[in-house]
Amino acid sequence: MNDLLSRWVLFQAYYPAISVVLMCAFKSAAIVFVGWILAGFIVGRSAAARCWLWRVILVACLVLPLFDLGPTAIRRLRLVWPQQTSAANFHAFGEEAQAWRLVRSDDEIAAIRHKRAADRLEGARDLAPWERERIEREPFSMDDVRPTPWRQIEDNVYVGWWLVAGVLVGVLMLRVAVSSWHLMKKARVVADDLHKEAFAAAERLGIKRDVRVRLLEGARSPLMAGWLRPSVYLPESSAGWSFSSREAVFLHELAHWKRGDHFWQL
Repeated sequence: MNDLLSRWVLFQAYYPAISVVLMCAFKSAAIVFVGWILAGFIVGRSAAARCWLWRVILVACLVLPLFDLGPTAIRRLRLVWPQQTSAANFHAFGEEAQAWRLVRSDDEIAAIRHKRAADRLEGARDLAPWERERIEREPFSMDDVRPTPWRQIEDNVYVGWWLVAGVLVGVLMLRVAVSSWHLMKKARVVADDLHKEAFAAAERLGIKRDVRVRLLEGARSPLMAGWLRPSVYLPESSAGWSFSSREAVFLHELAHWKRGDHFWQL
């Protein structure tokens, strides 16, 4: 085992929670990079193929934490290889970790253990000699090794992880809501003929929801919006389009809604 991998294994022993977050971030970046390369190979394929590729990439990134934090049955599926570190690597990492204040020095650890044992013995003066010896020889915990602020980070890294994820999801949902409100404010109602054409296109695609069609001032191309009800926004220039052109536009935009692209592209 090379020195870098040995140091990472030892860091995992001291800070398992931080290690899980860092490894998930590294693996997610690697998965996205592979997806980006594969997307380049299928650039000439259909939009549905590229869409499904990125859906698989997204699901893979979301599933990653389950191999470390999920149920035992899922964690057993994770590939594990034997990891051994030499005494020299352990000693070298200990010196580097103390220099970077990742762990406390031996003298600091001994002082903490001595103070804790003294506090316990002071509150229990009537203990038998063997009980006093057991308290004095009590093994130290990892909290004795981790200095501030690394101990607080290790204890709260999962809370921070989910807090950041929740904030990002909230910001995305707010962005979608504001964008939808802005579109509805700028759009205006179209003639009934366009509604009938959109409804006919929806029937061809098997969409049973009522389709809303609006003209959007300043739009350069058609776009689709709406979560529970599809809404197709047309540019003002669409008034001069032929029937076949409008039909192709409705089929294209409603196909996005049927595939659920509005959910996956958040």
